[in-house]
Amino acid sequence: VDALKEAGGVYLVATGGCAALYAKQVVKVENVFWLDLGMPEATWVLRVNKLGPLVVGIDSHGNTLEQLVLEKVNKNVNTIYAEEKIDPSRSYVWWPKKIPGSTKIQ
Repeated sequence: VDALKEAGGVYLVATGGCAALYAKQVVKVENVFWLDLGMPEATWVLRVNKLGPLVVGIDSHGNTLEQLVLEKVNKNVNTIYAEEKIDPSRSYVWWPKKIPGSTKIQ
């Protein structure tokens, strides 16, 4: 994250379920490295035409998609708990009896 922020780069994430679409956008395999690790682990250099859709996973300011989504979810959960007068310190899950954010199972 720090390297992307320092260089002004971004990290793009492939959208789940779009593998067939992405495959159609590959024009040519330019090179492949570390094929001895297996096809999924190898590093592929591809020539593509209009690759997408992609999601920004980390922006040039160092914000991550995971961080932004988690902040919004927590804010919404806290708002709902307050509106419905729900005690956030209690676990409302019957099984497994684990408080979110904790490794302890009750």
